[in-house]
Amino acid sequence: MSKKYIRLLAGVMTITMIWLMIIQIEWIKNAKIVQEQQFTQNVNKSLYKIVNNIEVV
Repeated sequence: MSKKYIRLLAGVMTITMIWLMIIQIEWIKNAKIVQEQQFTQNVNKSLYKIVNNIEVV
């Protein structure tokens, strides 16, 4: 294997690893957003149930 081929392969592998890290970071950001939305939705549901129970009493 020539040095040129090894350098090209190393460059492609580096670009691929950077691309995979970017995808993982975006995935983690999206997961955090979804988790926050679910938490907010659960809090709102709980508050709605509490208000309804108070109104019934």
